[in-house]
Amino acid sequence: ESWCSDDSKAQAKTIDLCNNPKHKEPKLEMAKRVISGELFPESWLELDAEVKQAEARYVAIAQE
Repeated sequence: ESWCSDDSKAQAKTIDLCNNPKHKEPKLEMAKRVISGELFPESWLELDAEVKQAEARYVAIAQE
């Protein structure tokens, strides 16, 4: 987040979620914070839950 302001984030084509050396915030916590709010149709938590559900369906089908 040192590379853009909150105002310019809406125009960003990508958001790099790598660690910021200025802050010791864990990467997953940063993703939960950054990928939320009005800029994204889904939050990190919603996307993570969707992926976990898809993974569970895949595992269930693979075990049949």
